[in-house]
Amino acid sequence: MAIRYEWDIEEVDEFDDISNHDFRTKLSDYSCGVFCMINAIEARLVLVKNSGNNVEGLKHRAWAYAAWDKEADEWFLPECFDDGSKVPQKFHDELKAKCEDR
Repeated sequence: MAIRYEWDIEEVDEFDDISNHDFRTKLSDYSCGVFCMINAIEARLVLVKNSGNNVEGLKHRAWAYAAWDKEADEWFLPECFDDGSKVPQKFHDELKAKCEDR
């Protein structure tokens, strides 16, 4: 089963329902102001793990929501997706590099 990852900015309404998605393959595909945008509107940055194949289609999805660490003054991803699978280190590194660009 193939695994594909993508970043998403989920815009949410006053009821915390998702009102819009902005999917990108790489975090660098977002503008440098992505973190200002997340703070200015109600939005969440999430790494999505998609599992499936061309025959059966999408079979499983898992999410890892980025969070702000006030003490470290940086964004971070959890160690695992919501299904318990590990977030690959390259995505932690990608997020850290994007934060350094801001």
